[in-house]
Amino acid sequence: MLKIAFLSSISSKNVHTGGSEESLRLLINQFLYKKIKIYLITYPDNLLNKVNDRVIRIKHKCLSTMELYAPPVTLIPRILFDIKRCEKEGCEVCHVYNVFAMAGAGLYKLLGGKVVLIGTLNNYAGVCPAGHYLCGEVNKCNLIRRIRCLAENRSILFKLLSPYYALIYPLIIRLMKRLNGYIAISNSVKKNYISCGYESSKICVISNFVEKISCSYKNVDVTNLGGYFQILYVGGLSKHKGVDVLILAFSKLVKKNPKCHLIIVGDGPCRKYYEDLIRDLSLNDTVSLIGKIEHEKIWKYYQESSIFVHPGMWQEPFGRTILEAMSFGLPCVVSDVGAPPEIVGDAGLKFTKGDFNSLYDCLDKLCCNKDLRERLKSNIPERLDKYDPQKTIDYFLKYYNYLLNEA
Repeated sequence: MLKIAFLSSISSKNVHTGGSEESLRLLINQFLYKKIKIYLITYPDNLLNKVNDRVIRIKHKCLSTMELYAPPVTLIPRILFDIKRCEKEGCEVCHVYNVFAMAGAGLYKLLGGKVVLIGTLNNYAGVCPAGHYLCGEVNKCNLIRRIRCLAENRSILFKLLSPYYALIYPLIIRLMKRLNGYIAISNSVKKNYISCGYESSKICVISNFVEKISCSYKNVDVTNLGGYFQILYVGGLSKHKGVDVLILAFSKLVKKNPKCHLIIVGDGPCRKYYEDLIRDLSLNDTVSLIGKIEHEKIWKYYQESSIFVHPGMWQEPFGRTILEAMSFGLPCVVSDVGAPPEIVGDAGLKFTKGDFNSLYDCLDKLCCNKDLRERLKSNIPERLDKYDPQKTIDYFLKYYNYLLNEA
């Protein structure tokens, strides 16, 4: 029986909130249908409550504040210790399910470790210390830029530590490049990592998959029922998510089409700014900022919406909420950067990132044209077939076995 250890995602807030954590939960639960023994090590340990009881759980306390500041560096002792534990348990594969933990895994390989190590490239911490790769080009990154990115919106202590972290980050990247293989969650991610010096032959693209949605949860076009044309956004409220672009585009749309409503589900550091923007544009009656809610409760909003918008400003590695929206039959509008256009294909529209007029044009087309919405909606099943759970799990197993044979 194959033994696999997962070193789980690391949340910057020590809470189970992000798409990465949800992807890992779904992945583990799918693996349990196979004859595989699974060990789970999580940082923090609250993901342990989200998975099947048959998983062998190795608990940890939540990370300290200092560990959360620079996890590629501060987690190295933990990662080394935990991979050694996995080795003693007879694990053949250790899947590091977050880029932040890859430096410790790389040091394990440098010291002669025998366990096959695989890293999931689900953010850009392997090329950018801030993890978001907003500049989009490796030749723009230098010591000064790294210090600025790391110090932004940080406490005085972290601002003082930023130069040291920025200085050693190239060494951290060299450690991250020592794993046996990598799984990029989109072609966009693979392309960006290759441009930053990672070996193409060591990166396999295996996308996230979508949970099967019961027919009872499927969306109907609420505009057919005399309701409002409802636009939905689900995600974080950070500047690189582009929610301000969506609000500005919507303010233009609602002047032409008063029977529109925008729902924003999520939370983040820019919430106050978006609340002020909504008030300044006199949109309080037509925009609802819901805040953070449990994942299962989001389904209600997918059901009641007409379309879904993902207005990202950065090289988004994937976009799980896009898959979820399409699972409910929602046509999607996405910016033309990162993985979202790759996911949507012909089941949605694309606009120029950061351009609210371009986004407005897409929203206006969908609001006024039911036939267009239905045509995009009819393309969704074929798009979702690419993200079928069973197919995805088979890809994982083939890649694990390939690396085991190569080791």
